[in-house]
Amino acid sequence: MVSENDGKWGSVEATRDVMNWTGLDLAYNQAKSQNVPFRMHVLVWGNQQPAWIENLPPPSSWRK
Repeated sequence: MVSENDGKWGSVEATRDVMNWTGLDLAYNQAKSQNVPFRMHVLVWGNQQPAWIENLPPPSSWRK
């Protein structure tokens, strides 16, 4: 079993510094209870990054 979107950064941390693993936990527990192999799909996916990342300032080392 592969839980696709539930393991992506935008799903797990839709709000900055607030992690929600509920969907991924459900998929993992279902696979485990049915003896089905489980693996992650991808964590960082550019098209599904959290929206809040667009508003981050550049690192201070980039500023002149």
